[in-house]
Amino acid sequence: MTESNRRKKKYLLSYWAVRNLIRNYDYQLAELRAEYASAKSQNLDGMPHAHNATHDLSDYAARIDKLYARINKAKSRCVALRDEITQRIEEMDNDTEKDILYNRYINGYRFSDIADMLHYTERHTLRLHGAALEHFKY
Repeated sequence: MTESNRRKKKYLLSYWAVRNLIRNYDYQLAELRAEYASAKSQNLDGMPHAHNATHDLSDYAARIDKLYARINKAKSRCVALRDEITQRIEEMDNDTEKDILYNRYINGYRFSDIADMLHYTERHTLRLHGAALEHFKY
């Protein structure tokens, strides 16, 4: 694979990298919410505590807000990347090459699934993918 094709492939895969980042943030958010709920329920016993419980809860709220900001920024980046990559794929001349790149890098399909959809062998689909990368303008 040429250096040019490596750069193109890295660019095309960047969409999935951002999607995975969003998934990781969502997981972190779920964990943080569970911790927040646990900390909140611990303060319902009516007994005096040695530390300021409202400070602990406000810390969780601040961390949740910060994580939401990261998620929103990543989602904006994800949408922009998807639109940009889709536009570049649509500008290509060969419809089969468009289908391969779109299904691989936007839909996330495996080459074997793409080959089945196009009624080609996987080996031929890989060859066409190489040609599609050559023709992809980046």
